[in-house]
Amino acid sequence: SLTKSFNQVRWNKDGQRIITLNQSGYIELWDKNGNPVEIQNSTTYSSYDYSDSTNLIVAFAKENQRVDFFDLNGQKIDSLKFSFNNRNKELTQHIKFYPSGKYLFLGNVILDEELPTSYNLSLIDLKGHVIFSKSFKKANSSGLADIFISTSGSSIAAILISPWLNDQLNSWNPNL
Repeated sequence: SLTKSFNQVRWNKDGQRIITLNQSGYIELWDKNGNPVEIQNSTTYSSYDYSDSTNLIVAFAKENQRVDFFDLNGQKIDSLKFSFNNRNKELTQHIKFYPSGKYLFLGNVILDEELPTSYNLSLIDLKGHVIFSKSFKKANSSGLADIFISTSGSSIAAILISPWLNDQLNSWNPNL
């Protein structure tokens, strides 16, 4: 059994690999018995996801606003670099594959000292082009807890964390 501290954990579809994001922000791969599989990377990430459709792992590198793609053998196979064109600091808290594996959802927090914190949910293709974007402001929220996508991909939900009030659930239909 694994005795480390993890922020995220997921099995691949055939149950042969365990994919984890440890508390230090590193992606780790394990075989089904808990033995480590070497991954060729030393970057820290804020979030990752695995696609059953493509057998790819996607992870968001918080230091340089980059998305990295890995196969289940731990090899990095591609990267996408993002440059957000605004004066604010935009931090990606969550990344998720669309069920088909052809798109990614990014859940971003936009920090601006002059305005309340706002959040942005973007659907992008695997080349980084924005397909759908939804922004919302929540002055008393402290973060984006998670993004959930229906199995059909027809609905998206995001949960905002609020330290003073009840958490808030927002949902959308991207009409793809």
